[in-house]
Amino acid sequence: LTDIKRWLGKTKGLIKLNEETQLMYYADAVMQEMAKEPADLMRANDFVYKTVPTLHELLASYLEIAQHEIISDAQKEELRNARAVIRDLAVKVQAAYLAVTEDDVASLRDKVSVAKRTMEDTL
Repeated sequence: LTDIKRWLGKTKGLIKLNEETQLMYYADAVMQEMAKEPADLMRANDFVYKTVPTLHELLASYLEIAQHEIISDAQKEELRNARAVIRDLAVKVQAAYLAVTEDDVASLRDKVSVAKRTMEDTL
């Protein structure tokens, strides 16, 4: 993720994309959750083995073109297409975060349910 974070700060388009999608915010959060609960790796399997490597490859290619001295209209269109795919991958990163925090939410939901039943029983 270190390269991805650095690369997302290299061009105006990527900076804007990262700000709008909070891609690195969610990616870092997924990693923190997996560090706290290594069992969450199973839920983040696609994130680790598909999404991150795809982002890495795509951003490396994107920057190779973006750093050309002269960029043709066709190349600009390819960069726009790449940003759209990166945006789609950002949605997958957000979904990975929701997946790794699913148990926490379920636990809270259960506790709220128990608390409501307890309140009903005492009234």
